[in-house]
Amino acid sequence: MHEMMSSDLVKQRREELLREAEMSRQAKALRATHKRRDGRRSALIWEMKRHAGRLLKFLRALRNAGKSSSQKQRREQIEPQRVAKDDEAWPKQATGSSPG
Repeated sequence: MHEMMSSDLVKQRREELLREAEMSRQAKALRATHKRRDGRRSALIWEMKRHAGRLLKFLRALRNAGKSSSQKQRREQIEPQRVAKDDEAWPKQATGSSPG
């Protein structure tokens, strides 16, 4: 009877160790999933910030392009003679044939 009891104890101990090992594996898998999810989340946040920055840069360029053309129009309205003189100051290209 003493041997029966020890084999039952061995079986019980083995089952406890198996349960403990399984719980450890599950806990490790859960931690790994959590880490992986955090990595994906931070990558997603980084991508969103990158795209938002590119959009803001594009909108800023559009706004600045509108300002520069409106500034040019204002300058032409304020100084029409000066702009006309500047245009005349550019050397004209000869369109005739060269002598020879």
